[in-house]
Amino acid sequence: MRVFAIWVAGVFFLGSIFSWLWTNVFRAPSRPRLTVAQQFAKELGDLHPIIFGGTLRNAALEASSTSRFVLICLHSTEMADSEGALSCLSNENVNNFVNEHFVFWPAMRNTREGAALARQFAVQRYPHFQVLARVDGELALLGAVSGIMSPDTLLGSLLQILDEKKSFIDAMKAKNERQELDRSLMASQNDEFEAALEEDRAREEEERMAIEESKRLKQEEEEREAEEKREKERQLEEKQKRILEEKQAKRERLPEEPVKGEGLQALISIRTVGGKKLNRRFLAHNTIQTLYDFVDLEVEGIEPDTYTLFSNFPRREYDDLQMTLDIAGLCPNSVLEMRRK
Repeated sequence: MRVFAIWVAGVFFLGSIFSWLWTNVFRAPSRPRLTVAQQFAKELGDLHPIIFGGTLRNAALEASSTSRFVLICLHSTEMADSEGALSCLSNENVNNFVNEHFVFWPAMRNTREGAALARQFAVQRYPHFQVLARVDGELALLGAVSGIMSPDTLLGSLLQILDEKKSFIDAMKAKNERQELDRSLMASQNDEFEAALEEDRAREEEERMAIEESKRLKQEEEEREAEEKREKERQLEEKQKRILEEKQAKRERLPEEPVKGEGLQALISIRTVGGKKLNRRFLAHNTIQTLYDFVDLEVEGIEPDTYTLFSNFPRREYDDLQMTLDIAGLCPNSVLEMRRK
């Protein structure tokens, strides 16, 4: 077994180092990562940890979101004894442990990002493993181990790193749990706020629609009333116009009152509905229509066709408008009365 070294002096934040690596490694494009992942998969065969194909920054974000750590595996094929150097990863126990506790991020020494890591950490032995954790937006180095080793040695080294940093790991998990709880609480509060806001919007919209509907109905009612008023005024104007035209026509066709002794006459006395008494002479050949025309012109406030003329002795109504006064038996004189229909 080759000699290996473990550095677990304590958790330290890689401020100046990772500020340089941020550009050279963390934000490295994902296209070369596919080649690195393919190289590792080819060398390890079918049995190996799940390889994260994104950048180191994305690997750190993935690890933080799942309460795990980043396990960097930096390897070089330029070593004389590089063949089989990664066999420690082709082990079921190692695989299960790494997949449960880490996001596995491999890098090759002959790539830009691998070379940057090797220079910054002065890596001398390969493969080189580093355990990182994301804390307050920065990466913290929990420990490292280098050299060719057996699966049991690698597993023991990783367990030792996690065990020695147990308090830190517990604090990180507690922080993640608090953050998750805060996120959950915030999400719940946001949901409640959005629900309340939606209820307010729905209520305001309902009130707005009710007000608009009330305004619309009021406007329709006002328009309907205005239209009814205009229609009544139009009908009244037409009626008044018609009455004036009819009165004018009746005035024109009403014969002049004959002088006394001029032909056969009928002296008609008519008591109106209001008690007024009308007296006039008509010629015997004038018709009953002439009597109605005379009353329509003399009596105010009563519309044509709303009354009838009748006599009490004998009891008789005069509604045959074309009958002459002579034939109706109203000559030489008669007393008639008005009655509303």
